[in-house]
Amino acid sequence: MTSIVPSPEPKEIVESDTSKKMFGAGIIVVAAGGGIHVVRTSHGLVGMKSVIDKDRTAQLLAWEVGADAFFPFTNVDRVAINFGKPEQKELNHITVREAREYQVAGHFPLGACGPKWR
Repeated sequence: MTSIVPSPEPKEIVESDTSKKMFGAGIIVVAAGGGIHVVRTSHGLVGMKSVIDKDRTAQLLAWEVGADAFFPFTNVDRVAINFGKPEQKELNHITVREAREYQVAGHFPLGACGPKWR
């Protein structure tokens, strides 16, 4: 039997201090796109078999290092409403108001295209 559960929410970026030092030195840091997911135990950090939301992980890193801006990258051409359905419609241009209306209507669910903030 296969179980499907939501991806765990990241709580901490173990190397955020190192990333912050690199940012401070003017280095462009590409991070938090995957990696080894760990939990703290009485024996130290232990690797886990899991898939953690990359967008939330990247946002958490930005938060922890005190970034002035956060620009998540994606490999999709544009956002769509009715995603994965026969009536899917890709949106070339939308306003913030339209984006909020689509979100309220359920088109941009949390953990997918929805907001990724604390």
